[in-house]
Amino acid sequence: SPLHPHCLARERLQLWVPSHIVRSSGDNKTHTITEDQLDHILKVIGASWAEKTKEAYGAGLLTYHVFCDMHGITEHQRAPIRANTLLAFLSSCAGLYSGSALANFTAGL
Repeated sequence: SPLHPHCLARERLQLWVPSHIVRSSGDNKTHTITEDQLDHILKVIGASWAEKTKEAYGAGLLTYHVFCDMHGITEHQRAPIRANTLLAFLSSCAGLYSGSALANFTAGL
């Protein structure tokens, strides 16, 4: 999908864009994030996290996309992640990844 392009794990958090980016304002109304806001968020992520952190979080995001593809979870349903989807994803990874890897996957999502 063009929404989550093939790239290095450390680049994934900056290159993946959920199909619908929204943020909640203080009055419980929802509006779309502007391109300027999104660019700023991506610059902060790129500058503030260590390369190993970006790699770990990006690997988790890739694993999550594979899980979603295998289970028919649409782009629109992937973000923000719901608690039951997160639990299903993490339980599917149990025994395949270490506890610290799962903690990083959770933090990255």
